[in-house]
Amino acid sequence: MEYLPKKKRKARKCSYCIETGHDRRTCNDLSLDRAKFAKINRAYLQLVQDDIEEQGIGAGALVEYIQTQNGKKKTTALAIITQFSWKDLFFRKPGKRWIEVHVLGEHSVVGGSYGYIRGKRWRIRFPQHELKKEWCDDGHRFKYRGELKKMSESQYLELGAGASGGYWKVASPVRVSYAQLTKNRPFDFMQGWYGVKEHFADLSQLGGQRECRSID
Repeated sequence: MEYLPKKKRKARKCSYCIETGHDRRTCNDLSLDRAKFAKINRAYLQLVQDDIEEQGIGAGALVEYIQTQNGKKKTTALAIITQFSWKDLFFRKPGKRWIEVHVLGEHSVVGGSYGYIRGKRWRIRFPQHELKKEWCDDGHRFKYRGELKKMSESQYLELGAGASGGYWKVASPVRVSYAQLTKNRPFDFMQGWYGVKEHFADLSQLGGQRECRSID
């Protein structure tokens, strides 16, 4: 009986750095780039935590949604914060709504600025909870700075203008202990890794390096 020679297995090729001998799971370049993101994410998370403690943004705080209608600022929704969805907080995805609230009474939000989950349960975010960004000379890209975005009165007015505009602000803060504030937070959350792996999932090394330049 004649045996056919076994086909030579193709060398593994990494889909991130395109080098052979390893795959994406064990790529050192990818690990280093992810680590850079985790580092700045740790700093970002600390800034947000400091802000919510300072502003009294915790379970039980009353928040209001502000819109400009007919040239006048108006509260179009009131809500009570119930809890934080910490895993959705990631500096590179500042648009994610990670604060869960219960809307009080009937709202009059115009334009559906903030979609609801179901019924009275909504998810919201605050406009200042993102890192400050500045344009740089690297192909007209922006870079993140190590501070939260500072919102001016004119910027708030701009956010509230138009049929789909609006922003949330604290109407009545609460003072809660650190333990209460972080009770449903994963124990390793402040290490900064949540969201990083998913963000790099479909990036090539070129894309990853471009991302890393934005935080250098």
